[in-house]
Amino acid sequence: MSDTVSLTSQALEDLAATVLGEAGTREASARSVARALVRADADGIASHGVARLPAYAAQVRAGKVVGGAEPVAVPAGTAGVRVDAADGFAFPAIDLAIDRLAALTPQTGVATAAITNSHHFGVAGH
Repeated sequence: MSDTVSLTSQALEDLAATVLGEAGTREASARSVARALVRADADGIASHGVARLPAYAAQVRAGKVVGGAEPVAVPAGTAGVRVDAADGFAFPAIDLAIDRLAALTPQTGVATAAITNSHHFGVAGH
């Protein structure tokens, strides 16, 4: 008998989001984190993939990460944004920053973001 289970990327993302949700992470954040973990694995960076899921869920349960946190973005000059992750996961804050930067870049030609009060941000290249 094999101990190997094969899942599609979407099924793995759904499973990871469910685990995080059951640990107390709000749905949007759980989805964002799950997407980042699965993408890391898909890119061959297992050290930052779903192997981190048990630790992330435990950190939410322990209060090290605020599972219900909602990141807040404020302008930082004409070409920047500052995102407070509110002691939650970094991935939802990064998602918010990217959305805001995409809106700024056509106007300014360049944009930058700073993210504060966040958990581990995973694979920087993503």
